[in-house]
Amino acid sequence: MFEDCTNIDYSIHIAAYDPINLDLVYAYAPSYDGTFTTCVVDGSGVVGSNLTLDVAKSSSGNWIPYIGYYATSCIKPKYAYKTDIATNAPEGSIDDTATGLWETTIIPTAKTIFLGTQGNSKINVGVWKNTSGVIKNSPTVSGSNEHSGSSYEATCYDQVGSNGTTNAILGYAIKNTSSSGYIETAQIMPTE
Repeated sequence: MFEDCTNIDYSIHIAAYDPINLDLVYAYAPSYDGTFTTCVVDGSGVVGSNLTLDVAKSSSGNWIPYIGYYATSCIKPKYAYKTDIATNAPEGSIDDTATGLWETTIIPTAKTIFLGTQGNSKINVGVWKNTSGVIKNSPTVSGSNEHSGSSYEATCYDQVGSNGTTNAILGYAIKNTSSSGYIETAQIMPTE
């Protein structure tokens, strides 16, 4: 038996690095056969590589893209999301000046970001959503872990929690020492 797919939203969301202008860009199309609307999300410095994208609907049903990416100019991970939910792809940066239609922020890590020899480590981003794609509060988890063994035979298990908000969580590889690295996570704290 086939599921009724008439109410499924098949819109297209693309985040990419513009290697000519060194910008983070975003493209949106309402369907596979639709016309793309594009914009510059972040044009401040050399930004947009090693990126990932997640999307969720606002409570009013508009799509909001969330992008985790790397900024070579400041050697830090960055995070962007669309604040103008009435427009599909508003310009976030015009002539390297922020418009306020996208929120962009540098993640203040003290560690060196490990991008790998091929630059294949990503700045991963994710938001919690229900089965209809509407954003919801992230779960809070009290951590538990297990570490045993060494080298490639080691067993390591950690549970990561969140702050219980609708804010996206980022995860990326960091270098702790010259021979060890970890996954660091970041999530914006709620304002009081």
